[in-house]
Amino acid sequence: MSANLNPSELPDSQAGGGNALATSKQMVYVFLSVWVRLGLLPHVLELRVSPVWTGIMGYTWEISKVIWLGDLNYHLTTSRNDAQEQLVQRNDWQALFEKDQLRIEQKAGRVFTGWKEGRIYFPPTYKYLANSDNYVVNVAKSREIKCNPA
Repeated sequence: MSANLNPSELPDSQAGGGNALATSKQMVYVFLSVWVRLGLLPHVLELRVSPVWTGIMGYTWEISKVIWLGDLNYHLTTSRNDAQEQLVQRNDWQALFEKDQLRIEQKAGRVFTGWKEGRIYFPPTYKYLANSDNYVVNVAKSREIKCNPA
């Protein structure tokens, strides 16, 4: 695939975010798309996608879910004590999600423009402080703490 994608050829919702669709492939129950920041796009060379077709004649069905993969590196915008009280004592997931930096940025239209996240039915999986039961909830405090790889 050529690395010479022209942002003006992308729909407005794709070009406005500073990213370009490098490639995509639809397979049975899976639609994979690879997005690249426009500044990095010239470094994407010889990109190949090889589908593995399954089912009768490789028939594909309607896609209904999208799963974003990657280390987005967002945190909570609340104090450690407040987050613990909400999460551990009250199990108030909705209040905790409202303090999620990714959700705040998305609502402001700065990331994932045009995307809508489905209802979440499980507790968040934020990073814990090393050797503790405490979540990392503050960017400044988390930078002071040395994290050990799992």
